[in-house]
Amino acid sequence: MPIADGGGQIYSGDYHDHLVTDWFQPIIVDARNNSAVLWSLMPSTSENIAGKFVTYPVRKGRNEGISAVGHRGKLADPGSQSADQHTFMTRTVFARVLIDGETYDDARKDAAAYVDLVTFELEGLIDDIIQEQNRMLHSDGSGRLCEVVSVASLTVTVEINQDIEGAATCDTAPTRWIRPGMKLAFMQPDGTSLTHATVLTVPSDTTFTVDAFTAGSGGNTAIATGDWVCRTAGINTSYALKDCAYRNEPMGWEGILSDANIADGNGLAVGQTGADGDTTAGGVGFQGLDATASGNEYNQAVVRSNAGVKRAITEDILQDAIWEAERRNNADVKLLLSNGGPYNDYLKTLVKDKRFNNTQDLAGGHKSLDFNGVPWIKDRNAYDNRVKGMDIDQARIYEKVPLSYVDWNGQKWKRLEDDEDYQLAMKYRCTVGVDCRQRTGFHLVDLQN
Repeated sequence: MPIADGGGQIYSGDYHDHLVTDWFQPIIVDARNNSAVLWSLMPSTSENIAGKFVTYPVRKGRNEGISAVGHRGKLADPGSQSADQHTFMTRTVFARVLIDGETYDDARKDAAAYVDLVTFELEGLIDDIIQEQNRMLHSDGSGRLCEVVSVASLTVTVEINQDIEGAATCDTAPTRWIRPGMKLAFMQPDGTSLTHATVLTVPSDTTFTVDAFTAGSGGNTAIATGDWVCRTAGINTSYALKDCAYRNEPMGWEGILSDANIADGNGLAVGQTGADGDTTAGGVGFQGLDATASGNEYNQAVVRSNAGVKRAITEDILQDAIWEAERRNNADVKLLLSNGGPYNDYLKTLVKDKRFNNTQDLAGGHKSLDFNGVPWIKDRNAYDNRVKGMDIDQARIYEKVPLSYVDWNGQKWKRLEDDEDYQLAMKYRCTVGVDCRQRTGFHLVDLQN
């Protein structure tokens, strides 16, 4: 498979002039925001992984063969426990870097070069993967970054993921995760009409421009209202749905803390064999089970909305949400998470009432506010106008293959045929799952931001 242009190449003046240059102080300033709060807090495990699936049983019903009776009354009719099987797929994240031989030689032999080129690329690549994983943890497994509202020539107007809870009152900029240079795939929710484009500019919170729409599957070169916008492995006419993020990302908390089925491509489990690559237009389940089926209420998270009307964050609203999660399925809310909007609004209520809560130190060096003994942290990748009450212990990253190099016969770097170009690839195979969705906490939406 050919790879697109990019990577550390001597012919890229920006790259070569700024990194492989004589007589500058050996300091690299990282101007990117590298915060990955939620990712640093999530536990991981390799248990319950069988082949490409994560699978484990869930007990969902009680033995109803129980009754008090009168004198010499009959034994209760026999009953049994009711159980089902969570089955869902692990996902693969690939990343790749290219360095041409001449640039590598320049950086290695230049006594005053800014960087060790290889170290620079590898450390940056690992950090970029972590940033992308943190973004995915705040999504719903569908792979979409946003959805198309309209297109005029090569300018695309978009809106946020319309399947998340409280989408109508969510102020998150739909271009928050769109950056110049990104390679994107566009397709209808059912996966049809696939096409590709590369982002040129992001001039506003709701629009971005692209270079051209390249033919995807079936030769399609147009996009339409309602198209999903997903990352793609590259721009090439041979690329199909399997080569992009469409329903191929690990599950995230916008999907976990929902009471609906999720369009993440897992499909419904069949016994312990699972399902693979379901592309039904509507979501068909959560972790292999229909969340809306009778008796499966345990597979619905606690969602607290306000009928699409924004309201201010208050202690009463927060405490009611915690109690609802406790009442429904004995949830133990250990963490509150939001972006800066609700967090700062709550902080203002403390200042107004001249009350200053203690802060707590969490894993990963994060500090938090305290609400009734529950730490509250903020993450820039969280959607706006919402607070998540989470029991992190109910969820985990199922890690089949940790972040590692793609190995070509014992070699990390591979020279491309007919060129003095060297590529390195990394992979990570994982997904995110929960023991009991209704016990993971609550999702408080329709908040002022």
